[in-house]
Amino acid sequence: EAPPAAAPAAPPAETPVVRLAELPPAVRQQLPALNFGGATDSPVAAARMVIINGQVFREGDEVAPGLVLERISLRAAQMRFRGQRFEVPY
Repeated sequence: EAPPAAAPAAPPAETPVVRLAELPPAVRQQLPALNFGGATDSPVAAARMVIINGQVFREGDEVAPGLVLERISLRAAQMRFRGQRFEVPY
């Protein structure tokens, strides 16, 4: 007799977004320096961009190895690094 089918796994809960200062010290030490030079906010995701360390990035771009720019807003960038989601004001 076949074992009962497993229930579908629930989607993982999204990791909460914290401020950069709230990240564990060990994680903060691994982050590269982030120097923001300006940003464009827009209701259209494809039109949003931010300048970090002299380069233009868009949502979804990898800013540095393992560091992904998730969301650009008027005054902050939401990023993900090694499973930690955080926001950096600019």
